[in-house]
Amino acid sequence: MTKDSVALTNSVTVINDALKHVKTHRSIAENSGTSQRTATHFLQRVINSLTGKIELSATQATAHLLNKPSFLSSKTHFFCFIRAAIAHVKQKKLLGRKSESRRESASSDDEKDCEDSIIPRSVRDSSATPRYGSAPIYMINGKPTSIAHHTHYAFRNGDLQHLSYYEYTGIITVVFKRVSTSGKSNSSSVDDQISNVSTDNSSPSEKKGRKRNETFDLYQRHPLHTTHTQELRSLQQTPVLAGGPPSRYPGPRPAN
Repeated sequence: MTKDSVALTNSVTVINDALKHVKTHRSIAENSGTSQRTATHFLQRVINSLTGKIELSATQATAHLLNKPSFLSSKTHFFCFIRAAIAHVKQKKLLGRKSESRRESASSDDEKDCEDSIIPRSVRDSSATPRYGSAPIYMINGKPTSIAHHTHYAFRNGDLQHLSYYEYTGIITVVFKRVSTSGKSNSSSVDDQISNVSTDNSSPSEKKGRKRNETFDLYQRHPLHTTHTQELRSLQQTPVLAGGPPSRYPGPRPAN
């Protein structure tokens, strides 16, 4: 192992500080007090001081000046509010399974049941527990609606039933459905990125580039079934389990 060269002028102060340190803080080794141990202690202190002053690389210095975080990673992360998902499952278990007659009731009742399952209690009633963490806002019929990510997982279709919630979070994203239109110019790359419109009518063998990511429809009872779809991510994200524990209930819980 080699050490980078250091200017001699930098060594004078380091040597003086090392001498003071050796005199103040004696070695606790078995041969403490001997000339060999004192010299070893002194030289080791000098080497550590010299190398410690130059271990900040140019990349680290640049990142610090640009206010970058203390670590850099090529991976992307996605916050997975696992406690919110667990609270949702517990709440559904307490409510029990719906009877067959209620499932076959009027469509208005089905929509209400679906809304009760979709919208977290923390959104409908700020005083209710448990809290559901962060949930994206979607516009449904002109009305902003908060839909938690674990709700997408609950309403995934049969093709994704084998995925766990952790796996689903890392490889699946919910996006707008692609709208196929005719007569649109292929040169409008910006619009293609926004609406994901495919205007290439050539055969599959003549198409170039990477194939589109596979998509999976949401369950029909999901309020975003007609406008959104589930799509495989181009780059798998690393789920980060987030969300603090729920606050303790103030006093004894009610019997009901």
